[in-house]
Amino acid sequence: MNQDTLQHQLWNFIDELRGKAPAAEYLKQWLLDADDHQTRWDRLNAWLRSGLGDRGARNAEHLPSEAVVPFMAKLAAIGGGDSVLDPACGSGLLLSLVGMNLGASLLHGIDINAETVETARILASENTKIFCGDSVHGDHPLEESYDCIVAESPMGLRLNPPLGFPGGVGKVTDVGEALLCQSVSRLSESGRAVFLLPPPYACQKGRKLWNRLEDLGGHLRALIHVPAGHHKAASIDYYIVVVDKVARQQVFTAQFGTDTALEEEILKNYENHQGGKRLAQGALVTPEEFSGFPSLEANDELQKLARRSGLNAIPISSLVTKHESRKGLDGATEDSANDLFLTLDGKRRAALTPGDLGALSKNRRLLRLVLDAEQVDARFMVDSLNSEVGRLFIDSISSGSTIQRISVQDLLDSTYFLPPRDIQDQVIDANSRLTALRAELDEIESALRRQPRSADKQLALLEKVNHEDTLEAWVETLPFPLASILWRWRASNGGIRERNEILLHFFEALSEFWATIYLSAAKSDSEFWSEHGKSLHANLEKANLSFDRATFGLWKCVIETLSKKFRDLREKDSNRCAAMFGTGRKDVLDMLFDRRILTVLQDANGMRNDHAHGGVLGARDLEIIYERLSGLIQTCRSVMGTTWERYELTQPAECRYTNGLFEYSVKRLVGTRTPFVTAERTTIEGMDDGYLHFMDPDGDRFIKLLPFLRVMASPQTATNACYFYNRNLEHQHRFVSYHFEADSEVEDLFADTAAALDSLRPLPEL
Repeated sequence: MNQDTLQHQLWNFIDELRGKAPAAEYLKQWLLDADDHQTRWDRLNAWLRSGLGDRGARNAEHLPSEAVVPFMAKLAAIGGGDSVLDPACGSGLLLSLVGMNLGASLLHGIDINAETVETARILASENTKIFCGDSVHGDHPLEESYDCIVAESPMGLRLNPPLGFPGGVGKVTDVGEALLCQSVSRLSESGRAVFLLPPPYACQKGRKLWNRLEDLGGHLRALIHVPAGHHKAASIDYYIVVVDKVARQQVFTAQFGTDTALEEEILKNYENHQGGKRLAQGALVTPEEFSGFPSLEANDELQKLARRSGLNAIPISSLVTKHESRKGLDGATEDSANDLFLTLDGKRRAALTPGDLGALSKNRRLLRLVLDAEQVDARFMVDSLNSEVGRLFIDSISSGSTIQRISVQDLLDSTYFLPPRDIQDQVIDANSRLTALRAELDEIESALRRQPRSADKQLALLEKVNHEDTLEAWVETLPFPLASILWRWRASNGGIRERNEILLHFFEALSEFWATIYLSAAKSDSEFWSEHGKSLHANLEKANLSFDRATFGLWKCVIETLSKKFRDLREKDSNRCAAMFGTGRKDVLDMLFDRRILTVLQDANGMRNDHAHGGVLGARDLEIIYERLSGLIQTCRSVMGTTWERYELTQPAECRYTNGLFEYSVKRLVGTRTPFVTAERTTIEGMDDGYLHFMDPDGDRFIKLLPFLRVMASPQTATNACYFYNRNLEHQHRFVSYHFEADSEVEDLFADTAAALDSLRPLPEL
């Protein structure tokens, strides 16, 4: 049955059942109302896809992660077999999918939650037995061995007392770890265990577990990273761990993604125990050197950035002549002509003095590095460590999961990337001139405030820094939906009233443009949307706003609500934030989260409301508004600069799939000129035809935009134009253009926009 139809039936079912049964019974009744086994599984998947998997039922924490479980089942089936055990089976979805992929004749599942076991038995096939009880200590009629043992292990549950194992294994206190250790003893000679475990098991804690498993006869085969946002239980990343009885020098690692082509590449490379064309598709690593996939990914990105920038690889040990560790600001600070200080935990910063690092707790770990002046200037090194190169370098040598730390020895054993010494001097000189220029501009601004009568003199000074000549060049770096409106403003021959109207339209379009990026990123991470979509709906409802009627105020409210959520996420988990926006570039994320954009939109919206609801404006009033709006344009320019060149708006055209990679010819929707320039881009996931995407031109990441922006031929003239979603009509959608007067409105039924609007609606209350 069609997924949309099934979801519509689910909404109707909940409405009919509401008030007639406890919310905890909804899922059970939804499954029992189905006539056959397959329909029950379809209904469970519809429940999970809808976002109801963590709501309403008391056993919600035992429901599976809909996105990850099918992949785990395919992974577990590689190698064949006829018997399957899931010692933490929950609703039984993983157990059943592994059984179907294997064609297994015997499936056993155990769960301690009686309500969950009841749901699992409703879904179970004839060859499946579900036991209720404690998997770790229970005595169930199990087989001596199984070809495949799988589990979405309980997260964070402790054993009291700890469970002992024979030999050198020692005592185990974590339930998931205990289940994996027990599973090794039940594996057939060709069997394997596939578990979902939290990130510490990929770092130091993992090495202890791998040693325990080897004592029990099990060996690590794979550690596949599941980025945060794919698992319902918590907003952290996880690893799919595969253990079998074959000893290997290297283990397979990759990064889970929902794209079908990426999934197939990972499975193929895993089966053949080989690396892929891209890191996410697979790589072979030694367990002793593996500190987590994010570190591996950061090192890969660092190598690419260094090649693009023409930087030289230099061992840190040859750059550093002396180093010392310290905590906080305690003790005297040695002085050197060429040293710097680096924080080793928490928010990473480099500075020439400890005082430049801001407030530091007494336990904050610092490292002082004295540098070889012939190879590097400490001033350049500080700027570099605080830049994109430095961020990737620090991430590449960091270990840990929630709280990352740097080992001094790992840092000293690593390699950094720098330009030649003479280039460093040129950069330092350029930065000094920029600092002087900023100081000069600050002085002019201060003088204008103190002595307004000196405006003529200050304007003469400003002529030295004329920005008007370069404004049009800046417009050509903007995405087409924004550039096209600003070009209309610059080319307008109308009066000041018309130019004000164009600028107000620009800021209204900018609000929808920015909000669409935010919503697209939020929707790409189901857990983020599940957590923060509710607060957005509450704020919209409080302000009497709805996505059915797009207004300046609606989009502004979206940005106000989500901007802080994104900044908080970036502070806590920069890798997850980068994945959501399809780029890890610091300057791009700085731009997208810059508070000044929200201030600009708030000011422009205020002027828009005054303009719409106020009386007739005189010439002087119109001039004042124009000056204010022009000033907001300059603020936008200050925020954006040329950053959009590193975050291109594209539309896929032709595509070839070769050796696991998508080779696209894309239209670059940049600047004001059409037809658009095409370019070649390579990705590891497929882009959706007809949709707009933002992507890093030097990377293989992208984000698909919700269809609230349409760049298409206008219905009447067939000229390329940009249309913004405006209103949801009864059976159609209205889109408007702010730059194309010849055909400024389009009304039609856009199925993709209808689906996007449905996905933004709040879930029904249980």
